[in-house]
Amino acid sequence: MGIKFNDQHIPDSPYKVYISPAVADARKVEVFQLTGGTIQPGKPSQFMVRKNGAKGNLDAKLISPNGVEDDCFIALVEDDVYSIRYVPRENGIHNIHVKFNGVHITGSPFRVKVSFGFI
Repeated sequence: MGIKFNDQHIPDSPYKVYISPAVADARKVEVFQLTGGTIQPGKPSQFMVRKNGAKGNLDAKLISPNGVEDDCFIALVEDDVYSIRYVPRENGIHNIHVKFNGVHITGSPFRVKVSFGFI
């Protein structure tokens, strides 16, 4: 954004303006039924998200221990409640990033342990 005085840019103009997304609606969104135990690689798992009246877009990504990013599948279950399904591919701690309108919801990223039982 440029600021001028008498048709001349003031010192350091133009300025960079950073606009961050609103976090108010992201705080309304809550996760429930997220498995606290160990999940097996290659097996689908899911948890639920309630939007609590928040208006906007829900997005989720699974990040493996090696940094590989994989999409999660989001489906409407009932009014304002969504299922987020994912399939981890390897052993180790995975992070699930859940965002609402581009902003992490409370608690995100969520950590899940993936193992055949011998980590």
